[in-house]
Amino acid sequence: MREDIGVEKRRGEESNMASKTEQINAYIDLLSTSIDPDTMSQSDFKYIIHQIGREDFEDAKRRCLLRIQKQGDEILTWALYGLTLMLQAEVKDAGEALQKAASLEPDNLLVMNLMGDYLCFAGKEMEGEDVYYRSLSIDDGQVHPRRMLFFQFMSRNEYLQALEVVIPALRTCPDDENIWTSIKTALAMMGSHDYAEEIAESLTDEFSDQHTAWRFKAHVYLVTKDYEKAEEAAKQAIRLKQDDGENWNELGTILNMAGRHTAAIKCQRRAVKLAPRNGMFWTSLGIALLKAGKRNECQQVITKAVKLDPEAASELLQHMMKQG
Repeated sequence: MREDIGVEKRRGEESNMASKTEQINAYIDLLSTSIDPDTMSQSDFKYIIHQIGREDFEDAKRRCLLRIQKQGDEILTWALYGLTLMLQAEVKDAGEALQKAASLEPDNLLVMNLMGDYLCFAGKEMEGEDVYYRSLSIDDGQVHPRRMLFFQFMSRNEYLQALEVVIPALRTCPDDENIWTSIKTALAMMGSHDYAEEIAESLTDEFSDQHTAWRFKAHVYLVTKDYEKAEEAAKQAIRLKQDDGENWNELGTILNMAGRHTAAIKCQRRAVKLAPRNGMFWTSLGIALLKAGKRNECQQVITKAVKLDPEAASELLQHMMKQG
C-alpha cells in the first residue's frame, strides 16, 4: 500500500510468525485474563505461571504433576500441564491433558482456547477454528481466539475474513498495538486503497477518543498518498496523546513523504527524544535529514540507528546509496 509496499508486506508476514518469547507473553496474557486474581495468587499456580514465563517448562510440568498427585483432578492444573506440554511440542500428551481438563468443565474458556491452539498446532485447523468460535459464542469480547483466528485466515490468504474477526477485538483492547498492526498487515496484503480508507474512517468514528485509531488513519492515508488527510489525522493523534513517540514519528514520516523535510525533522527529533531506544525512529530521522541535504548529521544518526536496530538502519543505508 505504501510506496515501500514490499517492506510493508514483508513485515506483515514476519509479524504472523510470532517468536517464542512473543508466544509465551501471549499465553501469560491469556492466563492473567482467564484466571481470577485469588487463584492466580495461590503459591503453586503463581509458581507454575512464573516458570512458564521463564520458559522453564520442565519445572512447570513437574509442579503440575505434583499438584495433581496432592490435590487430585483440578481443571486449572490440567490446563497448565497441557499448556507446558504443548509449548514443548509434546503434542499427543498435550492433547490428552487438555481433554482431561475439558472433561472436568467443557465450557471453560481457558481450556477451550488452549484446546483450539492445540488442535491447530496438531494440524487439525478446522476443528481448532470451530473451538475458537464456540469460545467466542460464550464471550465475544475475548482477544485470544480472535487473534488466533486472524492468524489462521492470514495463513490461507483470506484477508477479508481475517479483518472481520480481528477488528472487534479493538472493542476490548482499543490501545493494543498488536491488533492495529494486524489490521495494517491484512490491509497491506489486500492492497485495496478504497477499502483501507473505508476501514480507517469507520474506526475513527467508533474510537474517536483513541490516539491509536487516528494514527492508524494517518498511516492509511499516507499509504494512499493523501498527505493532507494523513497529516490531519496524525495531528489529531498527537492532540490526544502528545507524549507518544509513535504519533510524532508518523507525522514526521507523512511530512517527509510530502517533501516538507524541515518540518519532518522537527517531528522525528521529538520522536527520538520521547523514545531514544527506538531504532526505527532514528532511522526515520536519518532519512529526513538525508532528504533535507544534512548528510553529515545523517551519518551520526546512522551510527545510533545501526546500534539500536540494524535491520531498520539498513533501510536508511539503502536510501543513502541511492542518492550517492
